[in-house]
Amino acid sequence: MASNYQKVLSGRRVSIPDSFSKKYGINEGDIVILEEDKGGLRIIPADVIKRRT
Repeated sequence: MASNYQKVLSGRRVSIPDSFSKKYGINEGDIVILEEDKGGLRIIPADVIKRRT
């Protein structure tokens, strides 16, 4: 499992390293899900699906 150290920026923002964003197909403006996982956080790429009315 790869790891990378990042500083938390103003507004509690964290940058996703280029190597990770390419590997997981995460681009600027994409939606992600943050999940708690055994004492840590997981970032999961997500799609938005339109609701039926």
